[in-house]
Amino acid sequence: MPNRKFFDLYITYSPDSVKEMILLAKHLGYSGVCIEIDPQHFRDLENLELEINRIKKFANNIGVDVFFRTDASVKHDNLKKLEDLIRILSINVSSDT
Repeated sequence: MPNRKFFDLYITYSPDSVKEMILLAKHLGYSGVCIEIDPQHFRDLENLELEINRIKKFANNIGVDVFFRTDASVKHDNLKKLEDLIRILSINVSSDT
């Protein structure tokens, strides 16, 4: 039987709870999580990169793959540079009807 991996957990970034959410994912048997990051919450791209690397290191140490996404429909000054840090660029769509 193949080794199954589950990546179906999606969380919104919160600096106060990101480590706990990754630990919860591990406890629930998930192989990975996807974390939505809004670059506008960071002073600059360097701080964003430091935080992403910190989260990746923590997740790697406990054996959880981590992916990052951001909403590409929101104007980010550094969207092109973010492609190197964030593997999933998405466009959120909603309707009032």
